[in-house]
Amino acid sequence: MTVDAELELFTCAMCGDENDVDDAEAGPNGEALCESCFQYQVGTCERCDDPMYTDDAMGVWSGGGMETWCNSCYDNYAGFCEYCEESHDADDLSRYRVYNEGTIYLCQTCECDTNYYTCVQCDDFVADDYVIFDRNDEPNCPDCHRSDENNGSDARGPGWDHTIRARGGTGDEIRSTRAISAEIESGLTDRAYHHLGNEMGLHIVTDSSVTVSGYMEEEVHVGPLVGEAFESTIRDATDAMREYGYKVNASCGLHIHVNARDLSWLALRNVWLASYLYEPVVLGMMPKSRDNNQHCKNMRGLFNKEEILRIDDDDSFHDVYYRSSTADKTDKYHNARYAAVNMHSWYFRGSIEFRYHSGTGSADKIIQWAEICTSLVEWAKDQKPQDILDAIALNGVTVDGMADTLGLSDRIRGHMKRRTEKFSGQQEVASDPTEEQPDILSMVSDWQVMDFTLNMREGDE
Repeated sequence: MTVDAELELFTCAMCGDENDVDDAEAGPNGEALCESCFQYQVGTCERCDDPMYTDDAMGVWSGGGMETWCNSCYDNYAGFCEYCEESHDADDLSRYRVYNEGTIYLCQTCECDTNYYTCVQCDDFVADDYVIFDRNDEPNCPDCHRSDENNGSDARGPGWDHTIRARGGTGDEIRSTRAISAEIESGLTDRAYHHLGNEMGLHIVTDSSVTVSGYMEEEVHVGPLVGEAFESTIRDATDAMREYGYKVNASCGLHIHVNARDLSWLALRNVWLASYLYEPVVLGMMPKSRDNNQHCKNMRGLFNKEEILRIDDDDSFHDVYYRSSTADKTDKYHNARYAAVNMHSWYFRGSIEFRYHSGTGSADKIIQWAEICTSLVEWAKDQKPQDILDAIALNGVTVDGMADTLGLSDRIRGHMKRRTEKFSGQQEVASDPTEEQPDILSMVSDWQVMDFTLNMREGDE
């Protein structure tokens, strides 16, 4: 720790203020911090007991509870359960092979709670979307079923041709004709980076918010593409990631951009309102690590329903979203982009970005989430605000209510219910859409409040 003893003052390495030398505290790397920054920005790793900056802390499930670990312990001793999509102590994870997903790791809870079957022939796990039961009512994966001629005529599956669904998806999952792009955050091996970038021609951006030790920390961009072209490219990209090597953890997210260049402030307000009202359902489908994540700020923590309804022109849309009439909407890296439904993206890219989803290399999860996002945009854009309120009040802020209102398929509805059951322990998340939420705008009254915590790990998200 460096201190100017002669002047009896020192400059805090975080806030830059000068303070009495007697009040200096040593930061995690030996730097001098004032008492305030030390108190609010420094914590202790619950695994190694070393000091760490709280902004760099990672949540890890260990010993039955959530602990806060430093990056070093996280990189060396934590792993990622691909079913609950949370980080766990690596000692609590087990390795499995899953049909159409490759090798995955599951925590002890998810080992018992998954909806996987075990193929009677190869012992691989098989999701209920793919399982085929033979004439003895034993579960088979599609590969083993196709290789066993005795199973063919008597097999019963979930009702589709498995020679078509061998890679998942039906080719008509995305109904909208709007262009969609996906930003898949993950750690990539050199081979995966080369194949995705050089062979497939996908745009790959280094992302400083992704922390996957031993991998290239990247964001893979797929699109903008429409419908089946988006689906097939997503499947090609995720197939390559599995073949050549990738890893996701709780620092990773999935961002979906929906083309909105043709939408006015009026349509954008309607999408914003519907997204706000359905946020409890969406959060119920996501792991806890995505709930008010610093790179995915909950809509209900930033805005309230009444101010969205009061928007009546382009200027008021801008002022409510940015909390300022002078904010530079052309600044790509404005902190307003961290809203879970990012309207800032519309000003410089022409898209609405949905940031809720956790990191994944599963094509099915990406495609089904993209369908939910595009369906919400297509339904809400032409509605009147009161019609949105009435429809949501009638059908309810539940998985079934959202699926009914947006006209989602039974497959998407089932996907939403399984994720909600997995993450919340209940089938549906209930909320009264007509009840005004607590106004916590005094706590987050300006996007600049987040500047201090976010600019330390700024990245191209």
